[in-house]
Amino acid sequence: MATISSNGTGGGVASAGASWAGGVAPVDGDKVNIVSGDTITLDTTGIQWGDDTTTGVNIKSGGILKASRTATHDLRVKGSLIVESGGTLDTGKSGDAIPSTVISTIKLNHSASILNDKYTLSINSGGKWYSYGSNRTRNTLLNGAITVGATSAVLDDVTGWVVGDEVVFSSTDSSLNNNRYDKRTISTINTGTKTITFTATTYAHADRCEVGNLSSNVTYTSATTGATKQGYIVHDISNTIGNHEIQYTSFAYLGQSNGSLQIRAGGLTSNLLIWKNNAIYESSGPSATLITFYASLPGVNLENNAFFSPNASNNSGSDIFFYGGSYLISVTSCVFYGRPSGNNIGSGGSQGGVSVSFYSCKFLGA
Repeated sequence: MATISSNGTGGGVASAGASWAGGVAPVDGDKVNIVSGDTITLDTTGIQWGDDTTTGVNIKSGGILKASRTATHDLRVKGSLIVESGGTLDTGKSGDAIPSTVISTIKLNHSASILNDKYTLSINSGGKWYSYGSNRTRNTLLNGAITVGATSAVLDDVTGWVVGDEVVFSSTDSSLNNNRYDKRTISTINTGTKTITFTATTYAHADRCEVGNLSSNVTYTSATTGATKQGYIVHDISNTIGNHEIQYTSFAYLGQSNGSLQIRAGGLTSNLLIWKNNAIYESSGPSATLITFYASLPGVNLENNAFFSPNASNNSGSDIFFYGGSYLISVTSCVFYGRPSGNNIGSGGSQGGVSVSFYSCKFLGA
């Protein structure tokens, strides 16, 4: 176990010894620092960093951890991944997205003794976070009803969809049974006829049923993707336009007692955070929430996202929770696909949500 820092002369690809001070690339058990002036590019699969202490990876001020645009890669962090003020985590940007031929995965909360919410991804105030995957239609409609046991469906739009994507068919049961959604993995896809195939559905779904694609080629998830031992993300937004943009990204299997994604701080500047075309789903635990906004967060725009909380034990959480005076947040054209218990929207702590607006959103199976 050692602390390995980037080389201080510009960095390089993560797998090369020359990118690191001392000439040896970090491995499991090594704490990692990416120092000012260096860009370390994730370029291969099976990367594991961190020494199983509170901070496994530190992106220092002026340092950049960047996803390759040419090579599929993943990073599993044993400890927390910290983006310090002035540091940058770049898994795709507007105008420089991760192309569809590349899969980028960040895995959180790994440990020799994994516990719920043990480690986080923390973007500190002043840190920069960009994530932009390839274009995928996030929410679409079923074109023709399907019956119980259906193995194919025709949809309105399958732009960017690929075999292996996870999709959810919302409940359309007339008895108001909130649990009658189906989540399936695409087996084949015909982009010409907009037809996908999958294993047999448990329920019937009416024509024009909402269908969401939960997958992306950029994913933040937990090292353990079951119903327990999940990590979470804390995003402290600085009062600087252009430091934060998240699009076409999936957030899966995050959050236990803590919310999957906690968005905090900010000032009185508009458009601080752009959060569009994303999916956030499969949070577990009795009080887990998909997104929690904490006080003073103006100018946040959530648009065309998919939310899905199928875990039946999630009985006191919310898809979105506004805490302690969360200001001037707009939620537009988002689809909430199913929640057997708990709430789509929650508010509490002092003022809760203030001047929060919902436009053209759909709340299904709530």
